[in-house]
Amino acid sequence: MKNIITISLLATVLSSFGSTYETQDQFSINLPDAWVEIPKDVLDEFSENVSKLAPQNPKQIYDYGYQLNESDGWLQYPYILVQVKNVGRVASGELKQYKKIEKGFTEGLDQVNDSFSDIMSNASFGETVYDEGNHILWTTISMDVEGSGKVKAVVAVKLTEKGIIQFNAYATEATFDEYAQIYRNAFINLNIDESIAYKPQLTDSAPVIGGINTGKVLSAGIRGAIIGGIIGLFAWVGKKKKKKDS
Repeated sequence: MKNIITISLLATVLSSFGSTYETQDQFSINLPDAWVEIPKDVLDEFSENVSKLAPQNPKQIYDYGYQLNESDGWLQYPYILVQVKNVGRVASGELKQYKKIEKGFTEGLDQVNDSFSDIMSNASFGETVYDEGNHILWTTISMDVEGSGKVKAVVAVKLTEKGIIQFNAYATEATFDEYAQIYRNAFINLNIDESIAYKPQLTDSAPVIGGINTGKVLSAGIRGAIIGGIIGLFAWVGKKKKKKDS
């Protein structure tokens, strides 16, 4: 009976993640069949429009995006934005220094709050945890977005031998619990090429002298996560030319 239950649960999981999206960055992501990939030109147009609102902030680049195929417009909640940052290998021990991480997050948060105060408010991040088994730094963010209400997101910072892959996955507050587990499952079960898969080293817990400024990287990361959540203001950026199945 136990084996039957296990097989049934496995079948349910496999059937709910029916589409694999390959990337040019040596990883792929599995998502439910109802999801579609957002065209890169739509992501670039969004980035360009947002950067015009706050030119003093570094422009955020989103390399890949995915959303539920239920809307006539691109970049409609729920959706996922991916940022690939080949900044060099980050020692996993750096992501266990929670005070340092939260300092970087707070700096990024303050900068975004100041820059977008007219259209976004009450931005905050939740508990930060490093998942050593999956080499992922997890946190959540929450913000009030003009025209969309309360928006929440799962943020997953995946370590690689080249740097990090950051996943920012959004939903309205009303639907967040429904999608949060889908997001987490997708990010835990990424298909990573062995050449960039993170390989722990004995020196990862040693103090880092010089090298990558992890706090700066994470500050930029939280800015990218929050800015990616104000899509609701730019619903006009791109209407779908056609549905996936049309």
